[in-house]
Amino acid sequence: MKLNACQFVSGIAYTKIAQKMTEEEFDATFTYTLDMLLATMAEEPEIDPEKFFGMACVLENLRFFSPVLYGALKQKPGEDKNLG
Repeated sequence: MKLNACQFVSGIAYTKIAQKMTEEEFDATFTYTLDMLLATMAEEPEIDPEKFFGMACVLENLRFFSPVLYGALKQKPGEDKNLG
């Protein structure tokens, strides 16, 4: 299942997408989405450079949370793994 960045961002809230993807596919698509957001921001002349660099750091740090997001989306509604 190949999604473009807009489809992924708009559909990430739906666990059905994560349930059909492997963790590797999710990570690759999530990384691609973050890269596209960064590239789009870099091309926008109205974005303040200081804010751009701050947001670039935030987006870069989000990459580390890909496994956490994948696990949260794979979790069935009402299921809490911490209560186990």
